[in-house]
Amino acid sequence: FHYYQNAFNQVSPGLDENGLLNTKNIQSYRSVSEYLGTLVLDKADAQLSQYKATLNENQLNHTLAFYRKADLVMDKIKEDQYEIMSKLSWRYSARRLYEHAIEASWLAKNNEDALYFFEKSRAVLLDEQMKSENLMQNQEAADLFQLKSMLNHLENELDTSNPHSDHYSVIQAEIIKKKEEQDKLLTTIREKDPLYFARNTNVESMSIREVQNSILKDHSALIEIFNGDSSVYTLTITNAGSSILKLDKESFDSLSQKFVSFISNPDLLNTQFSGFTDISQK
Repeated sequence: FHYYQNAFNQVSPGLDENGLLNTKNIQSYRSVSEYLGTLVLDKADAQLSQYKATLNENQLNHTLAFYRKADLVMDKIKEDQYEIMSKLSWRYSARRLYEHAIEASWLAKNNEDALYFFEKSRAVLLDEQMKSENLMQNQEAADLFQLKSMLNHLENELDTSNPHSDHYSVIQAEIIKKKEEQDKLLTTIREKDPLYFARNTNVESMSIREVQNSILKDHSALIEIFNGDSSVYTLTITNAGSSILKLDKESFDSLSQKFVSFISNPDLLNTQFSGFTDISQK
């Protein structure tokens, strides 16, 4: 961890993950965004490795909290710099973050954190897909992105202006005006596209109790699957409780391929239906 801090210091002396979360001027780190994202993830994984070496329960709880923080850092970096970052690199980092965070949740038997990381992993992929497919067609989303960029610029300019100058007052008034425009735009987006609004306004994640009280009103269970690079996890929530399991990835991938081969081939499905039901059950 001493060397991780030395790495942060190469960007700015004393900087760390908390500094990234608290800074208003995230744009100043634009040129090293991918480096910082990787550094925060490496530090999170080091926390998990430390737990595996010590089996200290307090360390595991600290690790889970750090993964939450790493997730927020990645969100903040991406919000400002998504367009210039490598999409492939970002997808790999997100996959790595959520796979290891889910592993930590499984080790801690912490199903609440597991639900957060399961849902966040799906939301990130959905957000990327929707941005690719719809952003250019969605004028409100484009306007919101532009307003956020303008507000960042104005707030940075305010920080470097003389508080007693006329220019300072002009910037303050402009910030108020832009925030009012943003509020009106968010109201429009919330009415037209509740999903986009939820993903882009830091709405709190749903708890297991809320899943049971809302989604499970007319369903027996919520089952989620995360298929990572090295492991597969399932999260199951029923009205009676919740559980997270780690599956054998090789078996899961093999069964998945066989299942797809059946449902994509009607002749095979009809001639070997007993094999299909056997694979389906497994």
